Parts: sequence; C-alpha cells; structure tokens
Amino acid sequence: MGFFDSNSSSSSSTTNIDKRLVTDNGSTGISSDSSTFNISNTDNGAVVAALNSSTLNFATLMDTVKVLGQGAVNSLQANVALAKELSGTSQAAYTDAASQASGNKSLMYGVLAVLAMIALSMTLKKKAG
Repeated sequence: MGFFDSNSSSSSSTTNIDKRLVTDNGSTGISSDSSTFNISNTDNGAVVAALNSSTLNFATLMDTVKVLGQGAVNSLQANVALAKELSGTSQAAYTDAASQASGNKSLMYGVLAVLAMIALSMTLKKKAG
C-alpha cells in the first residue's frame, strides 16, 4: 500500500440560493428562489405617506399665505381710506382758513378806512382851527 492508495472517498456539494430583492418605485419588493416566490412591501408605505404629508403641508402653507395676503390687502385698503379722509379734512381746514383770511381782509380794509377818516378829520380840524 502506498501513500496514495486509499479506499476512502468524499464528496461535497454547494447550493447557492439567490434571494436578492428586486424593488420598484412603488415600494414593492420581489424575491424568489427555485421554489418560492415572495412579494413584500419594503417601507410599508412610508414614502407614500411622506408625499401625502408634504402635499397636505403645502396646501396648509398656501392657505396661510392667502389669509396673510388678505390681511395685508385689508390693511392697505384701510390706509387708503384714512388717507382720503385726512386729505378731505385738510382740504376743509385750508378752505376755512382761506375764507377767514378773506373775511379778515375786509375787516382790515374797514379799520383802515375808519383810521383814514379820523386822520382826515383831525387834519381838517387843525386847518380850520
């Protein structure tokens, strides 16, 4: 019997099973081995829920912007109305002041006329007397 003579034998086998998960954009995963076919959700709808939440948040933001924008428009309209009112009030005050000034001019002319008459009568009295 030699070193290389032997009556024993051995064999081995290796079985490789591919269980990789193939996914699509809808969060569905598919895996298979030679006898089993599996379909599973990879995130249980978390991505869809996040997108729905984002849409809801955007809609809420737009509603808030509308409310704030309407508030700004209302404030602007109130300021315009106040400016018109103040303009009318100042115009009325100017008109009153102008009419009073005109009335004062007539009074001033009357006082000057009376003073001129007094001065003329005193001058005439001095000449006569």
